[in-house]
Amino acid sequence: MKSNPAGKTLTSTIYLALGASHIGYLTNEPEQRMLSVFTHDPRKHSPDWIVLETREVSYTLPADFDPIAPQVAALQAKKAQITAEFSKAVADLNRQLSELQAIEYSGEAQ
Repeated sequence: MKSNPAGKTLTSTIYLALGASHIGYLTNEPEQRMLSVFTHDPRKHSPDWIVLETREVSYTLPADFDPIAPQVAALQAKKAQITAEFSKAVADLNRQLSELQAIEYSGEAQ
């Protein structure tokens, strides 16, 4: 059962909030105000958030909306990144092993 059928108009409440640590921006540097947008009331998780306003936002999913394809693409990209990092780490270890194995050790003090 799909909770958001394709082509359906959905409405969500969003919360425009300011973190208590950003209050200085209101008086000192208004061009750098730090607003955050939440899909839940952030005060439920931290008393440091000041909710300035809530709004109802409506949006319509396209009839051909497919949430799976972008998730698969993101996972494939992450897999490629992790594979590249792993390959580099193994190559570095192999280089270190080769360098150590090339050193001759006689066991005698020099």
